[in-house]
Amino acid sequence: MTQDEFLLEKGVPKIYLRARMSDAPKELDLDINQSYYFFSEGPGTGKTYLAWAILNEILITNYVNNLGGEIEFTTAGNLFLMFRETMQKSRNILFPKLNNHKGLKTEFDIIQYYSNADILALDDLGGMRPGESSSYNVSNLFEILNSRETETRQTIITSNCSLEKIANVFDDRIASRISALCKIINLTGADRRLASSKSHKNVSTNQNGISPEMPKIIYQESELSVWLDKFSKEKE
Repeated sequence: MTQDEFLLEKGVPKIYLRARMSDAPKELDLDINQSYYFFSEGPGTGKTYLAWAILNEILITNYVNNLGGEIEFTTAGNLFLMFRETMQKSRNILFPKLNNHKGLKTEFDIIQYYSNADILALDDLGGMRPGESSSYNVSNLFEILNSRETETRQTIITSNCSLEKIANVFDDRIASRISALCKIINLTGADRRLASSKSHKNVSTNQNGISPEMPKIIYQESELSVWLDKFSKEKE
């Protein structure tokens, strides 16, 4: 089995098959073992690409060294839809593979599955879909994040929301857990998808088809400190 075949078998989308940590700006200094919260107010800044770059490196490392461990990738919208379907006592959810082979038929099953995953990537948190910020979803999301923080399990989250907005969309507890669990990275810059579609002649790419002009990346040290201070009493 080739490396690409292995990645595809593990569920890596073809569009992210060649995503690597080396594609990211050097100043970001990505760590393969670090949990991250990648966010930007606009689309197309590379949040999901960076998440898959890290996941691919982990999978390749495991492949080369014959190590165990699994990654789980889901969008927040799909996760919440799974909860909604179980609440409605439906068995025909969006993930037949998980439903049939993982036994995710109840709310408890879903919480345990994503809480205990070796590495979890949660994409597009706070996408403002109808019902996403319901108290039911907030409670279930908190259980997953709280468990992963307690067990120090690697977690990668992407979002269009700052922690302050996450607190407003969901509640303070969700923002608190993210701040404790992840290194907060704010990505800024133009939408690379739109820039690429406007003029392919004016956009040079590297061997992986990715524009080398990656967006500016800012590590929000001050924001993280504020949240840690704000919730220090809660965590004691």
